[in-house]
Amino acid sequence: LSDARPRVEHAGVPTAAGIVRMARLGVIAVNQPSYLFDYGDEYAESLGRLADEIQPWRDELQAGVRVVISSDSDVSSYRPLTTIANAMRRRTMGGRVLGERHRLTIDEALFAHTSDAAYAVGKEDRIGSLAPGKAADLTWLSDDLRTVSAEDVAAIEVVNTYLDGAAWVG
Repeated sequence: LSDARPRVEHAGVPTAAGIVRMARLGVIAVNQPSYLFDYGDEYAESLGRLADEIQPWRDELQAGVRVVISSDSDVSSYRPLTTIANAMRRRTMGGRVLGERHRLTIDEALFAHTSDAAYAVGKEDRIGSLAPGKAADLTWLSDDLRTVSAEDVAAIEVVNTYLDGAAWVG
């Protein structure tokens, strides 16, 4: 392919050398933040402090790796706001924070879940952001993601969803 976009799905535990190699080769890291919530206590029990380096987004971003976050539905919650919140919190079901330094900001999480996700599937010219000529797919939320805490992101209600500019009724 002239525009190959190699990805590592479930890029949970790359080594430092692996991250450098991913950046050099343009490999996209696809991660599922909700795994940290759903299975993080088991990771911590099995791996000890190494569990703090699972899904090392900060290291990947600093190295120049594109980071994509997704749900991996039906394994974890398919709800985008839950995925985004879990990327910001990095907290386990039991309340332990895994790798606090790897937390994503709201802007990083939104970009990873939209723009970089569109790039990862080769559709950044059509989806992933709002711009002339792109699909007008958007979600109207009950609150502003940038004004609430990471704890409150997952609880925000979806008011409406628009596909290609038209309200979705489903």
